[in-house]
Formats: sequence, structure tokens, C-alpha cells
Amino acid sequence: MDWNRITQRLSVLKGLLRLITFQKKLRKTRKQREVVFVNHVSITEKFLQERYKKLDEYITGMEKKLHEGLIILYSRAKVEMINGVVVLKKQGNGDIKAKMNHFVDAWTHKLSSNLLSDKTIDSLFIPIRKEAKHTVLDNQALLNLSDSLGRKIFGKAEFFVNEGEFNSFRRGYRSNMKAVLYNEPRRMRERIDENFGTGVARNLAIKQVGTLKFNRNVYKLSSITHPRAAYKNILLNNHNKQGFVFYKMVVPKQVGSKLSPFGKTAALLYSIKTVADWNKNATDDTNANTIGGLGLHHGSQEYYYPVMSDEMEEEEAIAKEQRRKLKPQTK
Repeated sequence: MDWNRITQRLSVLKGLLRLITFQKKLRKTRKQREVVFVNHVSITEKFLQERYKKLDEYITGMEKKLHEGLIILYSRAKVEMINGVVVLKKQGNGDIKAKMNHFVDAWTHKLSSNLLSDKTIDSLFIPIRKEAKHTVLDNQALLNLSDSLGRKIFGKAEFFVNEGEFNSFRRGYRSNMKAVLYNEPRRMRERIDENFGTGVARNLAIKQVGTLKFNRNVYKLSSITHPRAAYKNILLNNHNKQGFVFYKMVVPKQVGSKLSPFGKTAALLYSIKTVADWNKNATDDTNANTIGGLGLHHGSQEYYYPVMSDEMEEEEAIAKEQRRKLKPQTK
């Protein structure tokens, strides 16, 4: 009996067994990685929506105070009867109009002091930064497996933030909010001036007060788009450093069922592309960084999962199946 040959065969069999075990582990990890990634982006999106809700509650309360103050001032304005209708006098209301404009300015200043404060901005960006770290490190932990020879595929887990880019998103938030806080109060003052200048019916002017509100769609985009972009930017920078080239579009768990079947996100969901190719799909020509910035369009809620280049065949098969399952839901 040739024990050396038997020993060699056993060694080969053990090696094959380790390889098969490792490949199974990789297949399992590949699925786990995407599940864990989607869990993290779902947590991120949930946080952003909840934070917006809290800010919206604050603004709604401030709008109520604005309405109450303007109604009181309109009730003090000089009026006259024309054709049986009580209207605001065109002359003699300069003082009350000035008070109303001053009231709007003071109200805007108080609102701005809150929404543009470092405390409010930190409440959006610091949690986002922390969640980005968890996302990156969890992805690395699942990749950092031992191969069939017991060697590490990846080294020690690392995480970094490009402070210049991160702060640019903070400035983007501040800039957008300043625009909102300028435009809406400007419209309010214009309406006040028009009401006194044209002598409108006082009851209609008071009724109009209830319509003086911030455009919620514009405000929501202004408040959470840049924190979301900051999160994506941190992920992309870290994933690029790790050597990733391909990225799959995914959405948070709570977003998938709400996608419009005719929208661009639904059309591209689960597609795998390079950064350069993804950037070509942005609907806004001014957005040069889809994955690490503002996304496909302003306010879009898609995220980009890093795909291993040497697993593209398996990943494409998984993506194809995901798209097949998606179709009935988005008809």
C-alpha cells in the first residue's frame, strides 16, 4: 500500500473540501451582504423621513403663529364700505402694513435661526455620518472572510470621510434652506402689499392668511436631499478605495412598493453599472455624481450596492431574478 500516494490524495480531497466550503460561504455571504446593505439604507431613509416629519411639525406650529398674528393685524386695519362689502382702505393703512411686514420679518428670523442653526444641521448630518460608518464596516466584515488557505481576503477594516466633500453637502443644505426662507416670506409680503394696494375685502384677506404656507415639496427636498447625498458620498469614497468598480441600484425596503412603474428608478432598479455609466443616467445635467451625490434626480431615494467584479456573472443572475420579481409589483 502506497501511503504517500494515499496521503497526497487525502490532502487534495481536503483542499477541495475547503474550497467547496469556502465557495458556499462566499455564495451565502454575497446574499447576506446585499441584505445587510439594504437594511442599512432602509435605516438611513427612515431616519431622514422621521427627521423631516419633526421639522415639518415645527414649521406647522410656526405657520399657525404667523396666521394668528396676521389675522389680528388685519382686524385692526382701517376699512370702508364699498358696494356693501367691507374692504381694506387704500389710504391710511401704512402703519398697520408696516407692522405686518415687520411681523413677517421677525417670524422669518426666528424660523431661520432654528432651521439654519448648527444644532439643526448637526441633527441631520451627524447621525447620517455614523450610519454610513456602520454600513461600510459591516460590508467589510462580511467580505473579510478567510479563504481556503486561511488567508484574509481583505485587511483590517477601515473607514474615512472626505471632510471637504462632507462639508460641501452641509453648505448645500444651508444654501437651499436660505432660498426657501427667502422666497416664501417674500411672497407673503407681496400679498400683504397687494391686499392694501388694491383694497380687497377684509374677510378675503383674512381667509387668504390660511394659505400662507411653505411649499412642502420644495421644503422637503431642501431639508433631506443633501444629508442623503452626504451618506451616499461617504459610501462611494470608501467603496472606491476598496477597489469596487460596479454598483447595483437598490432602494430601501419601505420605498420599493411605492415606486412609480413608469419612473426612471423603477426602470433601472437592480441594474449593475460602473460609476461613469451611472452618471450618464442622471436626469439633471448639473448633477455630475449620481452615486456619490444627489442621485438620479433631486429627491430620488435610490442607493448603490458595491458588487465584486469577479462575481459579476452570479450577481447579474441575481439581479435578473430580482427584476423579474419586480415586474408584477410595478404594473
